[in-house]
Amino acid sequence: MAAYIPEPRPLPEPQYTLQLGSSIPRREDVLANEYAHVACISSVYATARAMGSLTPVEGKVGQGYDGGDLLYSCWQANYSFDFSRIPVGSTILSAVVTVVLAGNDSATDFTLEMRKFDYGAAPGGAAVPGASLASYDLLASVDTSTFGVGGAVVAVLTSQPAITNAIIAGGRLRANFSSSRQRLGTTPGAAYEFVTFSASTVPRIRATYRAPSGDEITLEIDAESLVFGSAMRGFASLECEADLETCNDVVSNQLMVGQDVVLFDNGVSCWEGEVVSLPRPSPEDPVQQIVCAGRFDRARRNETFGKWFSSDSTYESWREVPVRLLGNPGLLKTRLEAIAVDTDRQILLTIPNGTVYKVGQGVAMGFWLFDGQDPGASLSRVTCDVAVDPGATQWIFELYAATDLYGGSQAPLSYLGSYSAAAFHDKIDSDISAHGARALILYATAVANGTAARDYYIQLSNLVIYSGTQAARRIDEAIVEILESDSGIAASAQSEPIGAALANLVIDPDDTIAGAVEKIEARHSLPVLSGIWDDGELVVMEQPVTPPDRTRYYEVSVAQEGVVWDVQPDEEAGVEVVKVVYQPAPQNECLDPHPVSATLPASWTASSGCSSYNEGNGYAFRLYSTSSYLNPIMQYKPPDGSGPGIEVEAGVTYLFRCRALVNGWKVGQAHVLVRWMTAAGVMISQAYAFNASADAAWAWYTTHLAAPPGAKYAVLIMRWYNATGTPHQALRVRDVTFQPFVDADVELVEYVPAPPSSPTARMTTVHAGYTTRDGAIAAGEQYLEHYGSRASGPVQIPDFVRDVDGRLWPLSRIRAWDWVICTDYHDADARGPFMVTAAEIQNGIASLAIGGVDTYAFDPPEKALRRRGRFVGGRRVWKRVRRKVRGRWRWVRRRVWRKSRYV
Repeated sequence: MAAYIPEPRPLPEPQYTLQLGSSIPRREDVLANEYAHVACISSVYATARAMGSLTPVEGKVGQGYDGGDLLYSCWQANYSFDFSRIPVGSTILSAVVTVVLAGNDSATDFTLEMRKFDYGAAPGGAAVPGASLASYDLLASVDTSTFGVGGAVVAVLTSQPAITNAIIAGGRLRANFSSSRQRLGTTPGAAYEFVTFSASTVPRIRATYRAPSGDEITLEIDAESLVFGSAMRGFASLECEADLETCNDVVSNQLMVGQDVVLFDNGVSCWEGEVVSLPRPSPEDPVQQIVCAGRFDRARRNETFGKWFSSDSTYESWREVPVRLLGNPGLLKTRLEAIAVDTDRQILLTIPNGTVYKVGQGVAMGFWLFDGQDPGASLSRVTCDVAVDPGATQWIFELYAATDLYGGSQAPLSYLGSYSAAAFHDKIDSDISAHGARALILYATAVANGTAARDYYIQLSNLVIYSGTQAARRIDEAIVEILESDSGIAASAQSEPIGAALANLVIDPDDTIAGAVEKIEARHSLPVLSGIWDDGELVVMEQPVTPPDRTRYYEVSVAQEGVVWDVQPDEEAGVEVVKVVYQPAPQNECLDPHPVSATLPASWTASSGCSSYNEGNGYAFRLYSTSSYLNPIMQYKPPDGSGPGIEVEAGVTYLFRCRALVNGWKVGQAHVLVRWMTAAGVMISQAYAFNASADAAWAWYTTHLAAPPGAKYAVLIMRWYNATGTPHQALRVRDVTFQPFVDADVELVEYVPAPPSSPTARMTTVHAGYTTRDGAIAAGEQYLEHYGSRASGPVQIPDFVRDVDGRLWPLSRIRAWDWVICTDYHDADARGPFMVTAAEIQNGIASLAIGGVDTYAFDPPEKALRRRGRFVGGRRVWKRVRRKVRGRWRWVRRRVWRKSRYV
């Protein structure tokens, strides 16, 4: 190995300044608080483009042509943004506009343009003529070709210079959204060219600004008194001393707890947070100590925090929900005691066979969902599957959202209402955010005198309750919502999608905000990094296994004077086998239950007459039976339409369901069926989920089937059968589900990569909770990827650091989440690269921690264990301390032992 050749210090000496006060850039997210979408429709394109006669519409921006009605449409939107929370006189530094699109139907691409436009008294009362659009200041834009056609899109517009001038601190910005093709006067053709804004998430402008100057403070900091660092939650602690003899009295009086702080090294920011303490032995002391903490420290303060995102009907979620059987005369005439109730992974209310009942008898079953939760929380959406047998005209079942269980206001859920027909299945999906409901009440009321000829019942299954949202949250979305939107601890956020949306995510109000974040992170099978960094920005992502940024990937050498590399592999902590324990969740084996665009999925083979049909709220399969192709057919043969079907196990029961509609029926039958096949591809038998020979409205159709002996594959089929003549009839299908029945109360085990081959194999157990088999295996694989080999220990680097591409950086740049490697360390297993879990800078030395903090939190039970760092050594350092010298208190230098602690 070549000898290390010292080199003169290539970087300037550290020069630290501490800036406190309003000169620090801040960020503010402003949501639109007033808006309207309008259309102008005419048989002449020039008239529609002129936007003379306006009609309200839902969410559209763009233009189009309806070949059936021979009409042109131009759609625009007006939005207002209130910037009153930004102090008057502030300087707007930048702005980013984000629009959430519910759908992108721009088969012909265009540029979505945001322009400054004062629409007057009401947003729906004005629009910009297409010929005049170019005369209004362009604030931001995005080309629709940058995102796909069909599904929901989060569109980040490219800001133009005019937007910072258009935003007035303390004022209001009114803007118009329109299409570049309307501005250019390009006549639309048959292809769609519009986007649809989300009805539940309004556009947002994230403005970065600097508050009015006059109260900021800049202090020169003695490098010997300064110690600062970062950890897994971002910037952590900072301690320093300011010599007040060099400051005037005005500056010393302006110092206060709670001020924002930024530390600069030669003009480059390297740490930020807030003042938490200003200890000073006496007013005569010429030195002021300043103790600061990173912004995440606010999340650890002793304040209880609870939040309900959504809850599903698994037993663990519902067994603690207070349930009351109500017999109040104001609710029912007489409570019927014979009614049975079951809340194990469902809400099942049964009138047993043989029950004698009178008109008006029944029961009201109330679920007090927010017992002990945030008093301001309320229900916003309810979804569930419904199975009903009300005995024809004997019983009425009703589901209501209620403010309480004591006679408060109630609202019936849409698509349920009163069921008094024959037995059937349905699905509830109701937005009830306007009702302020905190409870559900299920009513069962007899409407006739009689005796139950069988068990009459209503069953609510796959129930999901939402609060404050219309959609379940992913890991990253929930963390961002808590730390940015709810608490304001983070000024802004950037995140990457982490995992799937969690149907069950409730944070009980018994912990701090930091504890809530830990519980959410524990729901993911990979280590999650959540930290607050520069400009108060929260960063949420999965912990990488390799360095993602070469400029933050440092290389050190043990030959360099002062370098300490004491990282050691921990063979006992290394894992060879992961035992994953989980409760099985059903998994849809039909991976393409409906189209997501105008193109049919490749896994479905299709004859002529089959297509993807846009329902307005999503795509569906359409089989169009006409004289040209009487009996169209589609078959599910993954992955590319040529496979044998879905692999099944003989004797296992499968749930087969779909939503279907028949329109314009004239002749033949419309089928959705499963065909059981042998391993050789020979059909054994078939069974139907849907079989209609008449018009049928959209509804759910469900059946449970046992795979017959000899069955190896299942082929799902949609078809028209026995159609003749000249029909014009359509079968539309979506949400196809084919999944095995599983007993979710039984714990299953998977070994990854395989069962242990010897009694001495190093094995760990991971509890994956309620998940599919694929999810359990993925959890084990991800654990192995991170912890198949482990190492920990301290690292010390003096003077400066060099990245792997040779660039030199000051020590003040190093922070947690960076990566480091020592290529000439004697033990190849301990060279790295390793992610830094903590960093502390003091007296020209960077003390880093590798490992020692178990960042792997995955353990779905509610009480995640708090994780602590391990002691990793220390060193002797020079420190200024106060001592009595000849009867007087003085500052002197002493050499003391300092732990390499986690900051």
